[in-house]
Parts: sequence; structure tokens; C-alpha cells
Amino acid sequence: MPEPVGVRRHGGDRLLGALGTASPRLCIGGDAGSTSAAFDFLPSFNLVEIQMDQANVASVQIPRRLGYLLDRQVDRRLLAPGQTGRGFVWVMAQERWDVLNV
Repeated sequence: MPEPVGVRRHGGDRLLGALGTASPRLCIGGDAGSTSAAFDFLPSFNLVEIQMDQANVASVQIPRRLGYLLDRQVDRRLLAPGQTGRGFVWVMAQERWDVLNV
């Protein structure tokens, strides 16, 4: 079962769109186009998150490849068999994204 999908403002529950995993900050799918689109078309956001369960070993390469930084580990709801209930939260600040994608 896929994880919940959504874009949310920091500190709010209002769903803004369906681009990737839900989080309290802007959170999107794991590709360069999604990250660029978040910064280009949602100017009020300056931080993008990718969240995943720690059991999702293959997907860890996506934020690393894009230059995201591992920000923290969090408890999370179990959404599928095999998940650990612990998650990684990867972040990309707009300033870092701009430097990496000149």
C-alpha cells in the first residue's frame, strides 16, 4: 500500500496538492522535477521534505542522490506490512537546491 500523499503548510492540516508523502511541511515525491516545481510554483515554501519508513532501503538513495540532508528520525504510523514505525526525514532548503542546480 502506498503512503499517504499530500502537500501541507507548516503547522497546518490543509491539503494543498498531491505530490508525495504527507508531512507538516512541504513534502513531495522524490525526483528533481518535483523539488524544482515545489520551489518554482509554491513561492511561500523554502523547505522541502521527503519522508520514508526506515525499512524502505531502496528509496534512501533518492534523497541522497538529489542532495537532500538527513534531518531527523521520527516515530511514524505503520501503513504497510514490513514497516518499522520509525522514519527518516530528509530536507532540502531552497538556497541549497539553487546552489546544487546551477
